[in-house]
Amino acid sequence: MDNSIFVPSEGETGNGAEGSTLSQVSQPPNSEILSFLKSMEQAMNNKFSSITKKLGTLDKLETKVNGVDYELCKLWNVVQENYKIQSEELNKIA
Repeated sequence: MDNSIFVPSEGETGNGAEGSTLSQVSQPPNSEILSFLKSMEQAMNNKFSSITKKLGTLDKLETKVNGVDYELCKLWNVVQENYKIQSEELNKIA
């Protein structure tokens, strides 16, 4: 059975001229279509919940990275301050 909706009938010219007809192929019942759409909805909901979970994990990771960045900046300031103090002391000696 062909999966297309319409199939050319015998004697169809194929150019869309008047007199050409298409016969309709039987379609699945509405219950099958509805069942398929519900299964698609469930699959999409699963994907969306997975994406939402991953985004939540990324938010937590971003918070941790920002915390580490803040701590590194504090340490860098301490290093810079110590460097400045050491440089001043060396200049006094020289």
